[in-house]
Amino acid sequence: MIPSTLAKGRPAPLGVHRSLVAILCAVTAAVLLAPASLARAQNGRDTGDDKGDESRQLTRLSLEELANIKVVSVSKREEGNLETPGSVNVITSEDIRRTGSISIPDALRTSPGLQAAKIDADEWALAIRGFSSRLSRSVLAVVDGRSIWTPLFAGIFWDSQDVMLEDVEQIEVSRGPGGAVYGANAMNGVINITTKSAKDTQGGLLALGLGTADREAALRYGGKFGTDVNYRVFGKYALRDGTKPITPAGYDDAWKLGLGGFRMDWERDPANAITLIGNLYDGSSIQPTTLASFTAPFARVVAGEARFTGQNILGRWKRALAGHGEITSQAYFDHSKRVEPYYGEGRNTVDLDIQHHFDWGGRNDFVWGANFRRSDGTFNGSQVIRLDPARRADDVAGVFANNEMRVLDDRLRLTAGTKLEWNDYSGWNAQPSARVAYVLPHHTFWGSLTRAVRTSSRIERDIVLYSPLSATEPIFAKTTGSDAFQPESVVALETGYKLRFSRVILTASAFRNRYFEIANNVPGTPFTEGGGDEPIRTVTPISILNGGDGHSTGFEAKAIFSPSAKFRLDGSYSYLKVTREGATAATFRQNTPRNQFWLTSYFTPVPKLDVDLVFRVLGAIPNAGQRVGAYADTDLRVGYRPSERVEVSVTGTNLLHASHPEFGGGFVVERAVRVQTTVHF
Repeated sequence: MIPSTLAKGRPAPLGVHRSLVAILCAVTAAVLLAPASLARAQNGRDTGDDKGDESRQLTRLSLEELANIKVVSVSKREEGNLETPGSVNVITSEDIRRTGSISIPDALRTSPGLQAAKIDADEWALAIRGFSSRLSRSVLAVVDGRSIWTPLFAGIFWDSQDVMLEDVEQIEVSRGPGGAVYGANAMNGVINITTKSAKDTQGGLLALGLGTADREAALRYGGKFGTDVNYRVFGKYALRDGTKPITPAGYDDAWKLGLGGFRMDWERDPANAITLIGNLYDGSSIQPTTLASFTAPFARVVAGEARFTGQNILGRWKRALAGHGEITSQAYFDHSKRVEPYYGEGRNTVDLDIQHHFDWGGRNDFVWGANFRRSDGTFNGSQVIRLDPARRADDVAGVFANNEMRVLDDRLRLTAGTKLEWNDYSGWNAQPSARVAYVLPHHTFWGSLTRAVRTSSRIERDIVLYSPLSATEPIFAKTTGSDAFQPESVVALETGYKLRFSRVILTASAFRNRYFEIANNVPGTPFTEGGGDEPIRTVTPISILNGGDGHSTGFEAKAIFSPSAKFRLDGSYSYLKVTREGATAATFRQNTPRNQFWLTSYFTPVPKLDVDLVFRVLGAIPNAGQRVGAYADTDLRVGYRPSERVEVSVTGTNLLHASHPEFGGGFVVERAVRVQTTVHF
């Protein structure tokens, strides 16, 4: 609907690259020669509780620790991942570090059932169980409880989403509808990103990375106010390239983003914990795009800077209650502004949330909560692209309840819940969920039946967009939204199995999803408009309406094998088939590979050396417009720690090919090498 991005930016001058190389080499040499100095400095510190000393937490997680990881994405309460009745993959801080990930989508790639394909330097096609697109319209993502989903396009702008990856505690990828606890827009899954407590990031950290595809510098410092308040502040600046245009008419792409923020955790007493988190960012890229004009030439290319800025602040109070219960209250404010060559939008979002968790009757674990969100956006367009009205406030309010009952000596666990949610576009929607799990000492069998919806966006209701069909004649396609558009929905049936035995963890799941009222562009009869002060033009109307149903069927499996403390092998396989019904059935082809295989090895031959490998085989994308064939590729990372406070790593990505496309958009991903130095002080 909105013109696709054709290209991005230009690379930094060679002199800048050489300067960055010189700086990185100097810092690396300094830290390699300074272990003794760092050790002497540490001897002068307070030698009390070093729980927050992050440099001492770089040791790998044991298989037992991986088996006992807690997740909250399925029920919004902590439970063991191997016992929860849902498909959840956890990406730990160690996984992020040892795979050499440099962004959130990059860190998500190895998760089964998820596609994270690079479009260009700053854009990703990211999806869970199909319907992949630049905006991840079927996925809900939250960072420390703050949603990063936007109602403008009903999706996520990944180019403006970044965190300091060294501060991430874990990322939960919950596959399957999550509407029963998260509400609308968690149709195919939830990505829940949790950062570390400020108590666990005490002291300083400096990270410098330089590669053929990216440059990055990050600085963070954590400290204390008194004995109960821990804090950290950080700043990060990143530039990324790493893709090139397929055709000579394209542009070299580049992206840059500055990010800063803080976190404060106050443990007032054993029963009360208060968290305050704030972030700000400022980024840009070059985005040429084809726009319409009512006067000749009727199609023109506008190349200009796309700018995205924002600030957000979140407060959370968690109070423990007698009898293993707790109440959590949370509020956040998020301001974002995005200006592209063809439109601009400013948005303010206020979100209030309360949740109550308690046990009752000896067998029941109950969670309920309520939330309200107002997102107020103002759109600045032009004669050929606008939203009507230009300003609109979207309200969402809801309540949810979720109860788990345990019987048969806690082996059989029955979970039922729903979220009732109201929004401005469609009124009330119910998103129920029923789950069952049979838990044995080393095995878990589970199944679920769930429903979720995706609310309408401003584009589907308010857009007026003219797209040129000829550069020499006044012929246009006019896309408009419709008040008749109804929320898309999905009903999902899923079953799975989880095993923890000896040195192996195995998870597997199969699912069948039925989608209803999928959005579709419906053309009408051409007509002539204009006259008077406007040029006369021929217009083909296109209405955004619900256009039929669809199905997806799939299977996912992941195995973790750790024969010793020095070696761990993770392997995953995903199969997905998506089909459509109705008028688009004959021409529909999915944007996601049907087959994906990932293999990740973590090897520590000696205590100070890591050798890590990521190998992948991805099938072709069936959609012919993507022009992405099947491919295999690999990444290799070697990390060395001359002291417990210093790590130097070299990462090579896409080593089997000089370049290849991962998704449509006119760019290919290039082979790249990156050097990173991380110093704790």
